Amino acid sequence: MIPMDFDWLANVLTTDYQGDNQHVLNINTDTRTVCDGEVFLALKGPNFDGHKFIAEAKQKGAIGVVVQHKVDVDIPQFIVSDTRIALGVIGTAVMAQVAPKTIAITGSVGKTTVKEMCAAILSVHGDVTILASHLRYCA
Repeated sequence: MIPMDFDWLANVLTTDYQGDNQHVLNINTDTRTVCDGEVFLALKGPNFDGHKFIAEAKQKGAIGVVVQHKVDVDIPQFIVSDTRIALGVIGTAVMAQVAPKTIAITGSVGKTTVKEMCAAILSVHGDVTILASHLRYCA
């Protein structure tokens, strides 16, 4: 992971925050897995609103939040117009700095086997990151 802090995040999101600059370990969208030192990004969907879980995220160790509106929780807040877009902006900024080689595997049968074989072969030459499961897209 690239080094991230509040100043970097505010710059990427073209917003501001209140409080001291802090090192950010990760951006997390799931309060069930929030860890100390992470920033919680509150996604809002048709059946849920991550803004309702900000107090829980803070309790679990979140040091800041990315939100669509100010919330009544004492935690540094990065206010943006759309958190879903903000997540993409953050991901794009990270990928631009990391510039990884990417392999996409498609097909009906054998994707997991090919994924694991590629990871095993490439890991001889350096660090490899693979998805733990598959992504499913519905047309």
